[in-house]
Order: sequence, then C-alpha cells, then structure tokens
Amino acid sequence: MGSDPISSTNLLFARELQRRIEQVGSKLQSIAVHPGVARTSIGANRKQLGQYHLGDHLITMILGLVMPLLGQPAAAGALPTMYGATSEDAQGGGFYGPSGFGEMKGPPRAARIKPAGNDIDAAQRLWTISEKLTGVQYRISA
Repeated sequence: MGSDPISSTNLLFARELQRRIEQVGSKLQSIAVHPGVARTSIGANRKQLGQYHLGDHLITMILGLVMPLLGQPAAAGALPTMYGATSEDAQGGGFYGPSGFGEMKGPPRAARIKPAGNDIDAAQRLWTISEKLTGVQYRISA
C-alpha cells in the first residue's frame, strides 16, 4: 500500500470496489496503480500560490539532487496506469507500480500491498463514509 494517506485510501477504495463487483458477478475490474517517483512539474506553482515556505527551499534543493537518481521521466510514471488499463495480466483487485528499488521507478509489475491494504473492515468503512460525504450511493450491478 502507498506510503501516504491518499494512496492508501485510494487502494482501499479500489479493492473494496472490486470486492463489490465480484459479489454481483460483474465482469468489470477495479485495478489500482501508482506511478512511483516521476519527475514532473506538479509542485512548480506552489510558490506563486503562496504555499511556499522556508523549508520548501531546502526540500526543493534536495529533490533537485535526488530526483535524477531515484525518479523516472513523467512518461515512465504513466506506464503502471497503461499496464493496469490494457494488460491482459492485470487482475481485478490488483495493485501495480514500478518494479525497481522501492517501487520508485522501473517497468510495471504487481506492487506490494501492505497488510492495511487488505483490511476489509477499513475498506467497508471508507465506502460508507465516501457515500455519506458525497451524498451518492455507489450501486454496482452485473
């Protein structure tokens, strides 16, 4: 499971969706992916948005040194998504990401799911909370 709360939550939701798909016998698949560490400009506008603090200067310098070594090009970060969407080997309920050291870069493969990623009770609670917060009941049919 991802190391940050958003990735962890997305994985739990995707796996709960697959569980519910299987319950109704649908042929749909819910597949979770992560890009690893991709060199993008995703944080480039933080300074202009007024969300750039003193500590960010240090982080920016460190990332400038580390990203070329540990990160991969943005296009390579998209490969796990392409794999999940198009590979006949991708399985519903699966989780895919880069195959290299620490799942930071490399060709896509099945990613490691930490025990929390298999917590069915947490996934069901997340589903219920998501329905309440959005005001939408997520109905799955065959």
